[in-house]
Amino acid sequence: MRYYQFQGLAVSRDGGASFERVRRVPVLDRSDRELLNRTSGFVLRENGVFRLWYVGGSEWTTVNGKPLPVYAIKYLESADGVTWPAEGRPCIDFQDADEHALGRPYVLKEPDRHRMFYSIRTRSKGYRLGYAESIDGVAWERQDERVGLDVSADGWDSQMVGYPAVVRHKDRVYLFYNGNSCGQTGFGYAVLEAW
Repeated sequence: MRYYQFQGLAVSRDGGASFERVRRVPVLDRSDRELLNRTSGFVLRENGVFRLWYVGGSEWTTVNGKPLPVYAIKYLESADGVTWPAEGRPCIDFQDADEHALGRPYVLKEPDRHRMFYSIRTRSKGYRLGYAESIDGVAWERQDERVGLDVSADGWDSQMVGYPAVVRHKDRVYLFYNGNSCGQTGFGYAVLEAW
């Protein structure tokens, strides 16, 4: 194995100036069904429940001679945000055999739906951006073509676009993303034109 990935938790009591670990071990640790990856979590608190969309997986695949992890996006709920079930419910899975990793979910809660942006890692093209919608935040419909943002013809994001983060500011929505080599060449942003 090249690595394991698990989710920790830190809390700030001074408005984000400093953080303190809740535990020395991950709060989202390995389980029988998710042996290698339980990480990249996005949490929303709704109606007193902590809702978590995260990356979970137990396998490796080989792409061009390089071992790479296999993981998809899963869903969990917690009453306290610290104690989580041992296995998540799959909510976004692979469309075809070219995809081997779906990750870094970022969820926006709207009055009538949830919107999720995420990374798609393929064998043929590397990282691209994905998009899905859900009424309840559990059952999702992939609509990747609606992202409208692909790699550039040349430059810092000509090989990959991935790891989205979406921010609302006033009347605009911004999508920040990493460029080539998982952001080594920089990160950029795009402005939403229309849903």
